[in-house]
Amino acid sequence: MLRKFVPILIVLVLLLSSCGSPAPAAAPQATTAPKTATFIFTQEFDNLNPAYTNMWFSAITQQIWNCWPWSFDDKNIAFPVLVKEMPSAANGGLSADGKLITLKLRDDIVWSDGTPITADDFIFTYKMYINAKNTVASQNPYDKMVSVEAPDKQTVVVTFKEPYAAWLGSLFKGLLPQHILQPVFDSKGTINDAEWNRNPTVGCGPYVLEKWESGSYASFITNQKYWGAKPKIDKIFIRFVPDDASQIAALKAGEGDLGTFISNSDIPALETAGIQVLKAYSGYNEGVYFNLGDKANPAIKDLNVRLAIAYAIDREAIVKDLLLGKTAVAATDWDNTPYVDPGIKPYPYDPEKAKSLLDAAGWKPGADGTREKDGVKLDFKYGTTTREIRKDTQAVVQNQLAKVGIKVELLTTDSDTFFAGYD
Repeated sequence: MLRKFVPILIVLVLLLSSCGSPAPAAAPQATTAPKTATFIFTQEFDNLNPAYTNMWFSAITQQIWNCWPWSFDDKNIAFPVLVKEMPSAANGGLSADGKLITLKLRDDIVWSDGTPITADDFIFTYKMYINAKNTVASQNPYDKMVSVEAPDKQTVVVTFKEPYAAWLGSLFKGLLPQHILQPVFDSKGTINDAEWNRNPTVGCGPYVLEKWESGSYASFITNQKYWGAKPKIDKIFIRFVPDDASQIAALKAGEGDLGTFISNSDIPALETAGIQVLKAYSGYNEGVYFNLGDKANPAIKDLNVRLAIAYAIDREAIVKDLLLGKTAVAATDWDNTPYVDPGIKPYPYDPEKAKSLLDAAGWKPGADGTREKDGVKLDFKYGTTTREIRKDTQAVVQNQLAKVGIKVELLTTDSDTFFAGYD
């Protein structure tokens, strides 16, 4: 796979989105207007049930209205949310063999309707993920478990088949309310079509969904039953816009306080408008993913063809010309994380090597310049979303691959349809 790293860029017009402890008692003051922060999203949620979506735009709202056993600070250090303390070997929360994790829940945690959050919600969440009648986005990490049990209402014991190193970043990231969804499952045998999936008016985060108007907006208001520190913002209003250009225009016009997934190429215009741009690495890398399935052109299964594509794309030029030199070419999925092997380097741009690889593998130029072998042409379809930066990248790649005898047809689809098809 070929990858160029694109960071998630967050644009702040008004820095309102902080949470803190309640202020100490003070003399009565004049009532102030409710504070609302407006976010601009270029994609609408596909679903809000964490079991049924892996969409980035939905995932980043989970901690607004839902809750995890623990969260992470700005240095990526976990701290307790639903649990009294982080499980560890020292406190008995992590067994010596790494297979058993024990969560000790707080006794004051409740859903936004006042129903207590107990170990039963954790067991129910586990059961919904592994039940084959629920077509969840992914069963990970629940399919790696032997069981989830509750010795009492405030204790959850998770037993893995084998030690699972990634438990801290994946365990119960999005709790399901048993008292809301169990009746649905009992009556229908699945929660696939539960109203709560798109209208989770009962949650457990500092906010709760007020309304989701499809095609327009979603609004979240403060959860009056939240047991933790009350948020400083009274309402979060998320506007859905159709594309990057609409987001940039809205931010420049002052119609939003925060935008996200900003292309590097849009940064100068935003900064000229006086908008602060912050960079936060998301763990995502933009890249070219090869379809090795039966319906794909069989030529893509030739390793030399894939290597030739790697050498024929000048990713340094893409970074310099399209991304304004604000990022770097990635060598792996793990670039910009603590897990990357610094010894792995990106493929260099070397079109002559690409040609020699294709020649050696028997892919010869045809009458139209496109290489072929045994009646199969190096003629591929390159699909992506309608984001301008991705379409610009497509055009560059098409031109560069043509120079080594690989023909590329460009396809673009709106993001919702593109990712729904992937799902």
